Amino acid sequence: MGTGIRGGSNVVVTIGNVKVQPTYVGPQPDVPGLDQINVPLTLNLRGAGLVNVTITIDGVASNAVQIAIQ
Repeated sequence: MGTGIRGGSNVVVTIGNVKVQPTYVGPQPDVPGLDQINVPLTLNLRGAGLVNVTITIDGVASNAVQIAIQ
């Protein structure tokens, strides 16, 4: 979740070195002003461990966050 996402037209999420197309990009239904991005985790990420996640919107990349994938 974040802010300023819903205005973008080209959203790509990179998890580790895998680019994932979001299934939903838009307002978060319960918190006004908050945006949400849903992405599926592909099977080739299984067991990846600690990976960086970035969101690129219209060519501008976010700061990386890390998640652990078992």
